[in-house]
Amino acid sequence: MFPWKTLGALAILAMAGSGGRPLALAMSPPVTINDGSPLKIFSPRGWIEGSDDQELTEADSSLSVTKVQVTQSDGTVQAVDFSGEPCRIDLNHGSRRVFARGNMNGGKGFAVNSGGSLKGDYDHTPDRTKYTSRNAGDRITNVTVSKGGKKVVDIPKAASPVTIEIFYQ
Repeated sequence: MFPWKTLGALAILAMAGSGGRPLALAMSPPVTINDGSPLKIFSPRGWIEGSDDQELTEADSSLSVTKVQVTQSDGTVQAVDFSGEPCRIDLNHGSRRVFARGNMNGGKGFAVNSGGSLKGDYDHTPDRTKYTSRNAGDRITNVTVSKGGKKVVDIPKAASPVTIEIFYQ
């Protein structure tokens, strides 16, 4: 006979440990920046375009960045954990300087400055979850990640394609 009461108690504990959400929803899918021909900026929750035609703000501003992981084509992976500290990611994509920042509003939120005109340099999906650069030949050439204002990852000659994942909770 299966111990149903034990299973129910475990489910309640799992939900309590994840802020009352079901455990499977405690960690949201990551935001990704990828230059796998061409550059793509993706958020599963969607983006809100800023009035300056360069800024994308993550649609769910209640989430905090918990980890940034940079993976290069040669298999090199560098990861940084965050606990509410300000996060900044800088990268060069062709002649553009793209930067992203997270945990800026009381330890929450995330935004990307595209380094170009969203309307002139990027295409987007109808649901605005993915922005794709029209400059297919450009590559990410360097990446830095800062935590609390201190540079913790510095990749001056990135092995392209590069995938940057920004994890939330």
